[in-house]
Amino acid sequence: MILRFRVPTLAALLIASTGAVACPGYEVTVSQASASSYNPVDLADTILILQLSATSGALPTECEIVPVQIEGLRGEPQPLQFIGADGGRLATELLSGPDATFAFQSLSLTADARGRLVRGQTVTIQVGRLRAGQFLRTGAYSATVRVLAGNLESGGTLGVTVAPAMLLRSSSADGVEDILLAGDPQTGASGSTVFFYRTNADLKVSATSRNNGALVHRRGAEVGRIPYSATLDGMPLDFAGGPAMLDLHLTQTSLQSRTITVQVLPAGSLAAGRYEDVITFSFAAF
Repeated sequence: MILRFRVPTLAALLIASTGAVACPGYEVTVSQASASSYNPVDLADTILILQLSATSGALPTECEIVPVQIEGLRGEPQPLQFIGADGGRLATELLSGPDATFAFQSLSLTADARGRLVRGQTVTIQVGRLRAGQFLRTGAYSATVRVLAGNLESGGTLGVTVAPAMLLRSSSADGVEDILLAGDPQTGASGSTVFFYRTNADLKVSATSRNNGALVHRRGAEVGRIPYSATLDGMPLDFAGGPAMLDLHLTQTSLQSRTITVQVLPAGSLAAGRYEDVITFSFAAF
Protein backbone atom coordinates (compact mmCIF):
# COMPACT_ATOMS: atom_id res chain seq x y z
CA MET A 1 0.00 0.00 0.00
CA ILE A 2 2.78 2.42 0.81
CA LEU A 3 4.66 1.78 -2.46
CA ARG A 4 1.51 2.05 -4.56
CA PHE A 5 0.64 5.35 -2.87
CA ARG A 6 4.04 6.95 -3.48
CA VAL A 7 4.65 5.97 -7.10
CA PRO A 8 1.72 7.94 -8.61
CA THR A 9 2.64 10.92 -6.44
CA LEU A 10 6.22 10.82 -7.71
CA ALA A 11 4.98 10.54 -11.28
CA ALA A 12 2.73 13.56 -10.76
CA LEU A 13 5.64 15.55 -9.38
CA LEU A 14 7.83 14.59 -12.32
CA ILE A 15 5.13 15.62 -14.79
CA ALA A 16 4.64 18.96 -13.05
CA SER A 17 8.37 19.52 -12.99
CA THR A 18 8.69 18.67 -16.67
CA GLY A 19 5.93 21.17 -17.50
CA ALA A 20 7.66 23.91 -15.52
CA VAL A 21 11.00 23.61 -17.30
CA ALA A 22 9.37 23.37 -20.74
CA CYS A 23 9.37 27.20 -20.81
CA PRO A 24 12.27 28.49 -18.71
CA GLY A 25 12.02 31.91 -20.34
CA TYR A 26 11.74 33.82 -23.60
CA GLU A 27 12.95 37.00 -25.26
CA VAL A 28 10.81 40.12 -25.36
CA THR A 29 11.04 42.99 -27.84
CA VAL A 30 10.60 46.42 -26.27
CA SER A 31 9.59 49.63 -28.04
CA GLN A 32 8.81 53.09 -26.72
CA ALA A 33 5.29 54.32 -27.53
CA SER A 34 5.29 57.75 -25.83
CA ALA A 35 7.40 60.39 -24.06
CA SER A 36 9.81 60.97 -26.92
CA SER A 37 9.96 64.61 -25.82
CA TYR A 38 9.77 66.41 -22.49
CA ASN A 39 9.04 70.08 -21.84
CA PRO A 40 10.02 71.41 -18.39
CA VAL A 41 7.23 74.02 -18.43
CA ASP A 42 4.41 71.51 -18.98
CA LEU A 43 2.16 71.43 -15.94
CA ALA A 44 1.26 67.75 -16.29
CA ASP A 45 3.60 64.79 -15.89
CA THR A 46 4.81 63.12 -19.09
CA ILE A 47 3.50 59.56 -19.32
CA LEU A 48 5.89 56.80 -20.39
CA ILE A 49 4.30 53.94 -22.34
CA LEU A 50 6.11 50.83 -23.59
CA GLN A 51 5.01 48.12 -26.00
CA LEU A 52 6.12 44.54 -25.37
CA SER A 53 5.91 41.55 -27.67
CA ALA A 54 7.39 38.05 -27.59
CA THR A 55 10.29 38.16 -30.03
CA SER A 56 9.53 34.76 -31.53
CA GLY A 57 5.78 35.31 -31.73
CA ALA A 58 3.22 32.99 -30.12
CA LEU A 59 4.64 30.68 -27.44
CA PRO A 60 3.52 27.48 -25.71
CA THR A 61 0.81 28.03 -23.14
CA GLU A 62 3.21 26.84 -20.41
CA CYS A 63 5.00 30.20 -20.82
CA GLU A 64 2.03 32.01 -19.32
CA ILE A 65 3.23 31.17 -15.81
CA VAL A 66 6.72 32.56 -16.46
CA PRO A 67 7.13 35.84 -14.51
CA VAL A 68 7.86 38.94 -16.59
CA GLN A 69 9.47 41.97 -14.97
CA ILE A 70 10.43 45.43 -16.26
CA GLU A 71 13.44 47.06 -14.61
CA GLY A 72 16.07 49.74 -15.13
CA LEU A 73 19.81 49.45 -14.61
CA ARG A 74 20.93 47.48 -11.58
CA GLY A 75 22.33 49.51 -8.72
CA GLU A 76 20.61 52.78 -9.62
CA PRO A 77 18.82 54.63 -6.78
CA GLN A 78 15.84 55.14 -9.10
CA PRO A 79 14.51 52.18 -11.11
CA LEU A 80 14.53 54.03 -14.42
CA GLN A 81 16.45 57.21 -15.24
CA PHE A 82 17.06 59.10 -18.46
CA ILE A 83 20.63 60.44 -18.48
CA GLY A 84 21.95 63.30 -20.61
CA ALA A 85 25.39 63.94 -22.08
CA ASP A 86 26.25 66.22 -19.16
CA GLY A 87 25.17 63.63 -16.60
CA GLY A 88 21.81 65.27 -15.89
CA ARG A 89 19.14 62.79 -14.83
CA LEU A 90 15.50 62.95 -15.79
CA ALA A 91 13.85 60.89 -13.10
CA THR A 92 11.01 58.54 -13.98
CA GLU A 93 8.59 57.15 -11.43
CA LEU A 94 7.41 53.61 -12.15
CA LEU A 95 3.72 53.11 -11.41
CA SER A 96 1.32 50.22 -11.03
CA GLY A 97 -1.39 49.94 -13.66
CA PRO A 98 -3.97 47.50 -15.01
CA ASP A 99 -1.28 45.33 -16.65
CA ALA A 100 1.63 45.58 -14.21
CA THR A 101 2.22 46.04 -10.50
CA PHE A 102 5.16 47.91 -8.98
CA ALA A 103 7.19 46.39 -6.15
CA PHE A 104 10.86 46.26 -5.17
CA GLN A 105 12.05 48.65 -7.90
CA SER A 106 10.44 46.73 -10.77
CA LEU A 107 7.15 46.19 -12.56
CA SER A 108 5.67 42.70 -12.75
CA LEU A 109 3.22 41.87 -15.53
CA THR A 110 -0.16 40.54 -14.47
CA ALA A 111 -1.32 37.06 -15.47
CA ASP A 112 -3.64 38.57 -18.08
CA ALA A 113 -0.83 40.63 -19.65
CA ARG A 114 1.49 37.58 -19.67
CA GLY A 115 -1.22 35.55 -21.38
CA ARG A 116 -1.61 38.10 -24.16
CA LEU A 117 2.16 38.26 -24.58
CA VAL A 118 2.44 34.48 -24.90
CA ARG A 119 -0.41 34.40 -27.44
CA GLY A 120 1.65 36.63 -29.69
CA GLN A 121 -0.15 39.90 -28.95
CA THR A 122 1.53 43.25 -28.39
CA VAL A 123 1.02 44.41 -24.83
CA THR A 124 0.91 48.18 -24.27
CA ILE A 125 1.86 49.17 -20.73
CA GLN A 126 1.79 52.55 -19.02
CA VAL A 127 5.10 52.12 -17.23
CA GLY A 128 5.30 55.35 -15.30
CA ARG A 129 5.71 59.11 -15.54
CA LEU A 130 8.38 61.74 -15.88
CA ARG A 131 7.59 64.28 -13.19
CA ALA A 132 6.72 67.78 -14.39
CA GLY A 133 8.99 70.75 -13.71
CA GLN A 134 12.43 69.15 -14.07
CA PHE A 135 14.56 71.96 -15.50
CA LEU A 136 17.38 70.02 -17.13
CA ARG A 137 19.56 71.24 -19.97
CA THR A 138 18.02 70.79 -23.37
CA GLY A 139 19.18 67.80 -25.42
CA ALA A 140 18.91 64.03 -25.76
CA TYR A 141 18.51 61.77 -22.72
CA SER A 142 18.56 57.98 -22.77
CA ALA A 143 17.67 55.16 -20.40
CA THR A 144 18.27 51.42 -20.40
CA VAL A 145 15.26 49.23 -19.78
CA ARG A 146 15.49 45.51 -19.01
CA VAL A 147 12.73 42.94 -19.39
CA LEU A 148 13.22 39.65 -17.56
CA ALA A 149 10.98 36.84 -18.79
CA GLY A 150 11.94 33.80 -16.75
CA ASN A 151 15.67 33.17 -17.12
CA LEU A 152 16.10 35.30 -20.24
CA GLU A 153 16.80 39.03 -20.22
CA SER A 154 15.91 41.38 -23.05
CA GLY A 155 15.96 45.12 -23.20
CA GLY A 156 16.63 48.24 -25.14
CA THR A 157 17.43 51.91 -25.00
CA LEU A 158 14.73 54.51 -24.51
CA GLY A 159 15.15 58.11 -25.60
CA VAL A 160 13.70 61.48 -24.57
CA THR A 161 14.55 64.90 -25.97
CA VAL A 162 14.28 67.70 -23.42
CA ALA A 163 12.88 70.73 -25.24
CA PRO A 164 14.24 74.28 -24.80
CA ALA A 165 12.03 76.13 -22.34
CA MET A 166 11.75 79.38 -20.41
CA LEU A 167 9.41 80.24 -17.55
CA LEU A 168 8.92 83.52 -15.68
CA ARG A 169 8.95 82.98 -11.93
CA SER A 170 8.43 84.65 -8.53
CA SER A 171 7.19 88.26 -8.80
CA SER A 172 7.49 88.07 -12.59
CA ALA A 173 5.17 85.08 -12.98
CA ASP A 174 2.30 87.28 -14.19
CA GLY A 175 4.50 88.72 -16.95
CA VAL A 176 4.35 92.33 -15.68
CA GLU A 177 6.93 94.47 -13.88
CA ASP A 178 6.62 98.18 -13.10
CA ILE A 179 9.45 100.71 -13.22
CA LEU A 180 8.83 103.85 -11.17
CA LEU A 181 11.31 106.63 -11.91
CA ALA A 182 13.02 108.38 -9.01
CA GLY A 183 13.71 112.08 -9.52
CA ASP A 184 12.20 114.78 -11.69
CA PRO A 185 12.33 114.14 -15.47
CA GLN A 186 12.86 117.87 -15.95
CA THR A 187 16.22 117.57 -14.17
CA GLY A 188 16.92 113.87 -14.72
CA ALA A 189 15.45 110.64 -13.38
CA SER A 190 16.14 106.91 -13.31
CA GLY A 191 14.59 103.65 -12.24
CA SER A 192 15.02 99.91 -12.49
CA THR A 193 13.33 96.61 -11.89
CA VAL A 194 14.32 92.97 -11.77
CA PHE A 195 12.57 90.05 -13.46
CA PHE A 196 13.00 86.39 -12.49
CA TYR A 197 12.95 83.30 -14.71
CA ARG A 198 14.19 79.78 -15.28
CA THR A 199 15.47 78.33 -18.51
CA ASN A 200 17.41 75.30 -19.74
CA ALA A 201 18.81 76.88 -22.90
CA ASP A 202 20.18 80.08 -24.40
CA LEU A 203 17.58 82.78 -24.99
CA LYS A 204 16.97 85.10 -27.91
CA VAL A 205 15.40 88.28 -26.56
CA SER A 206 13.39 90.77 -28.56
CA ALA A 207 12.46 94.03 -26.79
CA THR A 208 10.05 96.59 -28.24
CA SER A 209 8.96 99.99 -26.96
CA ARG A 210 5.40 101.19 -27.54
CA ASN A 211 6.65 104.75 -28.00
CA ASN A 212 10.04 103.98 -29.61
CA GLY A 213 12.07 104.74 -26.52
CA ALA A 214 10.15 107.66 -25.04
CA LEU A 215 7.80 108.38 -22.17
CA VAL A 216 4.66 109.96 -23.62
CA HIS A 217 2.09 112.14 -21.88
CA ARG A 218 -1.24 110.38 -21.35
CA ARG A 219 -2.92 112.96 -23.61
CA GLY A 220 -0.47 112.25 -26.42
CA ALA A 221 3.02 112.95 -27.70
CA GLU A 222 1.99 116.41 -28.84
CA VAL A 223 1.47 117.34 -25.18
CA GLY A 224 4.75 115.89 -23.96
CA ARG A 225 7.43 113.37 -24.92
CA ILE A 226 10.51 112.41 -22.85
CA PRO A 227 13.22 110.29 -24.53
CA TYR A 228 15.01 107.76 -22.32
CA SER A 229 17.72 105.10 -22.57
CA ALA A 230 17.33 101.56 -21.31
CA THR A 231 19.64 98.65 -20.57
CA LEU A 232 19.20 94.99 -19.72
CA ASP A 233 21.95 93.93 -17.32
CA GLY A 234 24.06 96.76 -18.73
CA MET A 235 23.40 95.82 -22.38
CA PRO A 236 21.87 98.78 -24.30
CA LEU A 237 18.35 98.44 -25.66
CA ASP A 238 18.10 100.55 -28.81
CA PHE A 239 14.48 101.03 -29.88
CA ALA A 240 15.17 103.59 -32.62
CA GLY A 241 15.36 101.08 -35.47
CA GLY A 242 12.69 98.65 -34.28
CA PRO A 243 12.98 95.78 -31.80
CA ALA A 244 16.17 95.55 -29.77
CA MET A 245 17.69 92.07 -30.14
CA LEU A 246 19.89 90.36 -27.54
CA ASP A 247 21.14 86.87 -26.71
CA LEU A 248 21.21 85.67 -23.11
CA HIS A 249 23.50 82.68 -22.66
CA LEU A 250 22.61 79.88 -20.28
CA THR A 251 24.61 79.96 -17.06
CA GLN A 252 22.43 77.82 -14.80
CA THR A 253 19.07 76.07 -14.78
CA SER A 254 18.04 77.33 -11.34
CA LEU A 255 16.26 80.64 -10.70
CA GLN A 256 17.89 83.59 -12.50
CA SER A 257 17.32 87.34 -12.51
CA ARG A 258 17.96 90.22 -14.91
CA THR A 259 17.85 93.96 -14.24
CA ILE A 260 16.17 96.50 -16.53
CA THR A 261 17.37 100.07 -15.99
CA VAL A 262 15.86 103.25 -17.45
CA GLN A 263 17.69 106.61 -17.49
CA VAL A 264 16.06 109.95 -18.33
CA LEU A 265 18.38 112.87 -19.10
CA PRO A 266 17.28 116.37 -18.01
CA ALA A 267 14.31 117.18 -20.25
CA GLY A 268 13.69 120.81 -19.30
CA SER A 269 10.23 122.27 -18.92
CA LEU A 270 7.42 119.72 -19.29
CA ALA A 271 3.64 119.76 -19.22
CA ALA A 272 2.27 118.44 -15.96
CA GLY A 273 0.76 114.95 -16.02
CA ARG A 274 1.59 111.26 -16.22
CA TYR A 275 4.15 110.05 -18.75
CA GLU A 276 4.58 106.37 -19.54
CA ASP A 277 5.83 103.76 -21.96
CA VAL A 278 5.54 99.97 -22.22
CA ILE A 279 8.53 97.78 -23.03
CA THR A 280 7.59 94.30 -24.17
CA PHE A 281 10.12 91.45 -24.00
CA SER A 282 9.72 88.29 -26.05
CA PHE A 283 11.86 85.25 -25.25
CA ALA A 284 12.73 82.30 -27.47
CA ALA A 285 14.73 79.44 -25.94
CA PHE A 286 17.10 77.63 -28.33
